[in-house]
Amino acid sequence: MTVPAIVTTERLRLRLLSSADLPFLQALFADPEVTRFLPGGPYDVARTRQWLTKRETQWAEYGRTLYGVEKLEDGALIGYCGFIAWHFDGRLENEIAYGLARSAWGQGYALEAARSCCDLAFGPLDLARLIALIRPENRPSCKLAQRLGMVRERALVVKGIAVDQFVLHRD
Repeated sequence: MTVPAIVTTERLRLRLLSSADLPFLQALFADPEVTRFLPGGPYDVARTRQWLTKRETQWAEYGRTLYGVEKLEDGALIGYCGFIAWHFDGRLENEIAYGLARSAWGQGYALEAARSCCDLAFGPLDLARLIALIRPENRPSCKLAQRLGMVRERALVVKGIAVDQFVLHRD
């Protein structure tokens, strides 16, 4: 079954992930450089399957999730980008998050995918704001958040990890 595109950009297609993507995801999450800022990374096969199940659950519950990011030119899956639902301070927050294979780093794909997710969030999904939870030492992700127009709102601890919370409000 072909999953319809959630978002298509100039160079990318964001689509729902499926069990057919497990080999790619297992390789992605086994890379210590890719997972160095993720809690408990690198991931083993069981943890990767759990990660994918959580994406499917969030799609069913919230109608948004982390999506697979494919290059339009060849259909190659290069990572994920989209939304993670969190409950903080008695309200639902929507985090924009991404992860790309090292072979896709430095080519502007993360920014392109993240911008398309911002457009989705503030357009069809009609969200009021997005957050990003980023370890302060993860300079590339902090820089990407700022390029999206996000500003640091506060420091907090999530699942035992100190992060900065960036925020972007709908115009």
